[in-house]
Amino acid sequence: MTLTVYHPGTAVPPSFELFDNTAGSQVTIIKGEQRMSLMQEDVVTMEVESVKMLPFQLGDYIEIFEKRYKINKFPECRKTANKRFRYTVIFEGLQYDLINTSFQLGKDTMLDSLTADINTFLSLIISNLNRVYPSLWAAGSNPIGSMPISSAVKNLTFGNESNCLEALQKVCEEYNQEFDITTVSGVNYINIRKREVYFTSPFSIGKSGGLYSIKRTLSDTYPFITRLFVFGSNENLGNCYRHRRLCLPSKNKDNSYLETSILGQPVIEGTKIFEDIKPEREGTITGIDGAFSFYDSSMDFDLNATWLKRYVIWWNGTQFIHDYDVWLTRRGLSDTAENQTIYDNSVYGNTKYLIGNNAKVHFQTGQLAGYDLEIIDYDHSTKKFTIKQFADENDSVFPDPDNEAFQFDIGDKYILLDIALPETYITAAEIALQTKAAEYFAITEKPLFQYEIDISPLKIKLLREAAGGAINLFTIGDYAKIVDADFAVNDYYRIIEYVRNIININDIKIVLSDQKKINLWEEIVEAQKESNRVIEVNKLNMMNKTVQNFKTTLDVYSNVFNSLKLIDGVKIEVKPQAEASINNELYYDNTNTVKIYKVPVTIQTDKESDEIMVGEQSVVNAYISPNVAKQNEIDVSVTANLSILSITESYDSSLNLVFTITVQGDAEGNEEITLTSATDSSITKNIAIKVNPLPTILIDCPDVNDINVNDPFDFIAYLDPNDYPYIYTIIEGEITLNELTEFDDGGVIKYDIQVEGDNPQTSGTVTLKSVEYPAVQKIIKFNII
Repeated sequence: MTLTVYHPGTAVPPSFELFDNTAGSQVTIIKGEQRMSLMQEDVVTMEVESVKMLPFQLGDYIEIFEKRYKINKFPECRKTANKRFRYTVIFEGLQYDLINTSFQLGKDTMLDSLTADINTFLSLIISNLNRVYPSLWAAGSNPIGSMPISSAVKNLTFGNESNCLEALQKVCEEYNQEFDITTVSGVNYINIRKREVYFTSPFSIGKSGGLYSIKRTLSDTYPFITRLFVFGSNENLGNCYRHRRLCLPSKNKDNSYLETSILGQPVIEGTKIFEDIKPEREGTITGIDGAFSFYDSSMDFDLNATWLKRYVIWWNGTQFIHDYDVWLTRRGLSDTAENQTIYDNSVYGNTKYLIGNNAKVHFQTGQLAGYDLEIIDYDHSTKKFTIKQFADENDSVFPDPDNEAFQFDIGDKYILLDIALPETYITAAEIALQTKAAEYFAITEKPLFQYEIDISPLKIKLLREAAGGAINLFTIGDYAKIVDADFAVNDYYRIIEYVRNIININDIKIVLSDQKKINLWEEIVEAQKESNRVIEVNKLNMMNKTVQNFKTTLDVYSNVFNSLKLIDGVKIEVKPQAEASINNELYYDNTNTVKIYKVPVTIQTDKESDEIMVGEQSVVNAYISPNVAKQNEIDVSVTANLSILSITESYDSSLNLVFTITVQGDAEGNEEITLTSATDSSITKNIAIKVNPLPTILIDCPDVNDINVNDPFDFIAYLDPNDYPYIYTIIEGEITLNELTEFDDGGVIKYDIQVEGDNPQTSGTVTLKSVEYPAVQKIIKFNII
């Protein structure tokens, strides 16, 4: 194997090798891996040993697995002896160029927001990248990629310190898309698309299925919720709606939820707010009257309309409307004498759609896209809007009668803000909320799992050969099939993480899931939404309210704590906690008997036995059944040749407290893990663990050999048993490795190794190591004569 590090530009030397056995220049990769995850990580990390300092530079790159990776930060270097240096080097994929590029909006955009379609957002990201990396980036187009040619117009806000990767992730999330990067003829193309590639060969435990293990974990992407309260935005509803937020159709605040129909599921409540779902009308400018007035011939309601008397019915062009019935429906009320009185005295004659005097036009497209301009007049007979001119902090005005770049035009699209839209729009928004909520709830109403599969290198080797020697069998975003009766899986799952050994390219682990993981920026967005909700509820943007809240907090604090910041025992009476004890039947305190009876229990495990090699790990999941609080603790002990690495606690989908015990085999033997109920030592369970010995490296020459200088010396090496046959070499001293050839000897993988002595009266060593078991090694010494 060879791996070249290339210097960018005209640097000298132009390149150097990471596998170099030249005398005085030995460089060896001790270990390394490629790690990728969906729309996030893409790195190659390696440990490199050298007999001299290596000329790593920022911008250095390698080409491996048909991709380019480069150094964006200086490698860590540790000197362990004279002529012995160890480096930790991280090579990053192309998308890290996006992290290193600031995302700058155009000078004509309003604040940190931009209103555009997905093509425009992507073009702006490409423009920023080419500002730093000229002519190296482009938007994907067929056949290279599949960038959408049209999309909805959205107004997106970006942080002041956003980079291009954050911006791209935000755009993809808003449009429910994903991205990948392909390189053709030196140009990097960003493709916005979702991969739909299925790897048809199924994986399962066993020799034919190719899996060493399947690890199932509960995904943290979505919460597990069986009763989901759902609400939309609080915009464009007005004061007559039945709740301050949009609710599900025919539901109010208390019953605006979806509930699972899956038998046996516990009741776990949660709330989801879809801020982007609201009653909304998109209009189009069909005529212009000066710089501040425009017409929309499709406007279908009178902004100045008022609530009519209870007995008046009117025709809206489609159906007859009774305003009193509309008001009852919006409020979720029934027709009673009391409600008739309220309507007659407090509703009749008031404006239907306007909320105060703050109705606004938000321009979606055109020269004023992104701007909110106040409506100061509307004439329904001509469907004419008149807006108020806006001046920003730089005294620029919008619209600007003297500058066409800041004027609206025929064909521009807009929406209305801060009004109460008619019932047809509210109903459409409620249906949209129902649809979006159902999609979300279909995911959360059952536990979501992800699966980490450890694939046999031999299986990967055979699959690659069947694919014509393909370097990359899998790509992030592809689908692979898992079959396992115990886990009740027989389906395709999406590859969201991928780890490959760079020394043995057939050593691969992948993580599969139905859902992609939430990104850090998404968490920040959610946190910001929550902050906005807190501000909205508490009116923290009102200075006098904030000051009053602060004073109230100080008053409460001074009445609870003393000057030492301890609870003041005079101001607040502090009573001692009740004593409690336990016997064989119940728990009780010193005043009341609480009848929580102890019940017979058993210990449940996910395996009865396991077989591992020395140095390998075994993982056992165990819990008490029934899983009653105070009785669900487990004590763990192991026999002599096992050691406990970790014991972690978690809750499964049935809310059982599960203990995950990880042990390691230290020496050969028939061992046991003993599980004991912490509340009843008579309840135990033993898990048999057979620890098999590690393989041995066999050679057909002595451990110490005398060889002539510059006279090639050949020997054979192989692993016994030969289940995981791969070996690599470490050369030290005055020895050169001329050749290492792998061959198949009757089903046993062996290596023909040729070395040569460099200088007489010196020595050197060849260390052979197992790729699968790093502790397995063989050292062969050569005296050069």
